[in-house]
Amino acid sequence: MGEDVPGLLADFGGGTPYISVAVHHALLTLASGPAGPEGAYHCLADQSHLDTLLTQALADRDPRQLQALATLEAAAHGRTFLGAVHTAVAQLFNDPAARLPGELIRQLATLAAQVEPADRNHAAAQLTALVASTQETSPSPSFYTWLCPQPTAKSCPIRLETVAK
Repeated sequence: MGEDVPGLLADFGGGTPYISVAVHHALLTLASGPAGPEGAYHCLADQSHLDTLLTQALADRDPRQLQALATLEAAAHGRTFLGAVHTAVAQLFNDPAARLPGELIRQLATLAAQVEPADRNHAAAQLTALVASTQETSPSPSFYTWLCPQPTAKSCPIRLETVAK
């Protein structure tokens, strides 16, 4: 199949990104990476395993693995907000100079307003660690505004100013 798995799956799905096609694409991507086939399928049933692979993909700054894991996070585990956050990070890993599409930013803001503060805090902690671990200039604090649309000490204990270098 080579590297054109997305193209083949798009053809199979009639060009429409059906959730089952997206999940199969994610599994194929993960199976071809460090997780292997068994590890890829293990992500479907075990959130802890998926989280371990997410942590590794973030550390490795691997956009393909991260996007695949984000798909499973949202589709298999119902963590739509965190899946969208990891999708955004994967896009930035692909092109650090790019701006996130406005639709994705709007989707993130909508989802952030709907999730528990614990999920927002989890995403904020991951993003803060990611920014702290890089030698590159961090994104401006406005990048994080969708994470805590109305930041307060209770809703977002990580002050956004602390993530800028």
